Amino acid sequence: MPAAMDRLDTYQPLNVEPSSTGACNKHITSRAPSPKYQDVAFAIAFVANFIVLVGLCFAYHRVLDDHGGAEGGMVHVHDGNKYIDKPVFDGVLVAGGIAVGFAVAWYFMIRTFAKQLIWAGIILTVVVLGVGALAALIAGNMVVALVLLAFCGIQILYCWCVRNRIALAATMTEIAAEVGGHFPGMFAVAGAWIGVNLVTLFVWLLSAYYTLYHLNNIEKASGGAMYGAGCYFVLSLYWIAYVNIYVVHCTAAGVFGHWYFQVHEDNPSTLDTAPTTPALKRATSTSFGSVCFGALVIAVIELMNAMARQAQRDSNNAAAAFVACCMRLILECIGEIVKFVNRYAFTICAIYGDSYCEGVKMTMDVLQQNGFEAIINDDLVTTCLGMGAFLGGLTSAGLGALVAHADGADAEQLIVVFIAGLLIGLSIIGVVCSSVVSCVSSFWVCFALDPTVLFQTKPSQYGKVASALAERWGGETEVPCYEYMNGSSDQAPAAAAVIPPGQEFHSPPEYKHVEDNV
Repeated sequence: MPAAMDRLDTYQPLNVEPSSTGACNKHITSRAPSPKYQDVAFAIAFVANFIVLVGLCFAYHRVLDDHGGAEGGMVHVHDGNKYIDKPVFDGVLVAGGIAVGFAVAWYFMIRTFAKQLIWAGIILTVVVLGVGALAALIAGNMVVALVLLAFCGIQILYCWCVRNRIALAATMTEIAAEVGGHFPGMFAVAGAWIGVNLVTLFVWLLSAYYTLYHLNNIEKASGGAMYGAGCYFVLSLYWIAYVNIYVVHCTAAGVFGHWYFQVHEDNPSTLDTAPTTPALKRATSTSFGSVCFGALVIAVIELMNAMARQAQRDSNNAAAAFVACCMRLILECIGEIVKFVNRYAFTICAIYGDSYCEGVKMTMDVLQQNGFEAIINDDLVTTCLGMGAFLGGLTSAGLGALVAHADGADAEQLIVVFIAGLLIGLSIIGVVCSSVVSCVSSFWVCFALDPTVLFQTKPSQYGKVASALAERWGGETEVPCYEYMNGSSDQAPAAAAVIPPGQEFHSPPEYKHVEDNV
């Protein structure tokens, strides 16, 4: 086990040497989440920043300009009524209904056919790249065709390399969807939080509009002042958006942690609980400071990325534009890495109540051990679920537009219906997809830290994971933590442990059920 884990006194070390096929996690956690408020300063800073945004709305409030004159090249105000008449309303309403139906159907498909859907997502990527290369070739753009063809070849090679990992990704996805079926409150929270996100972003929009208008047209502020104000509002935008995203993620992670640690399949009454409300309460109270801390980190990176993009766009010097482009690419890579780490770190924060820095340290320990496996698993799952959200959004938008067309909508109205239907579809289906992805990430963290808990509380689910791991590694005895897991119980589902010569094995202590674990 990595050294950082040994620094945590709450973990009980197991004297298990690495197996012949690789090191395995050698600690079992048996502690309740910390009731301490973590990273309080960042929570206070976030709330204070939002209060400032609200204050700016009131301080610089003004009546919005009515640009209704046709002479100014704008559409008359009364012409806006065409975008809320019956054809548009009917089309958007149908699109929303289709999105809800597709989300329900997609959930059951994930729960039943995860492996097939993951394969479909990978193959679809190959097909799209191949079709794009063929289209570019027909159009006479040889460079684009060669680039797309190269990416298509890389994707085919990727399919071959990860073929044995698909079973594990599918198993985790199916179990994650099953957990959502037991505790559907996580989907309700994710859906309701869309409204919270819209309200907070609307406050930001009004604040940014009023303030920037006042600075530019009333106070005639300098270019530097306008640039600084713009950076502040961009930072606030990303901070608010990521806080909302991570609150939903922490709620789903807390629910999954409850299932992993406290639900016993031989005791159905353990399912008669409501963990969603406590998980949401922790995400918005004791862990809210950690959420704000992690969201601020990625928000700063996004701001720097936006500044580099603006510098590249505005530069008249080729060398300066090249440097800005390189900086933008580096920041994008750093941003993606931080987003990936944050998802696992916030899982630890949600389940154990640790601070953001402690969650990141534990996450890095887990990723040092099997980070490449986590990256591939994450890519397989998100590609599959992203494909479903996109197809669902297109289906909702297309059928909504057909209904609007049947009602006599013109071209502009059809565009409005299609865009609105696509956004509604992505939002509704994204509720299911984001919750499942959060549960899969939580599953990976929980199993990496406490593998024996799954066997002791839910042996049938452990059997599925063990079979998937055996397929990944080419046999159950080749799984890195084979000896460790088989030594945890005399009734383990796999065969008796095979200890390499000269290696001493110590059975781990039995997992202690903590009533208030999550």
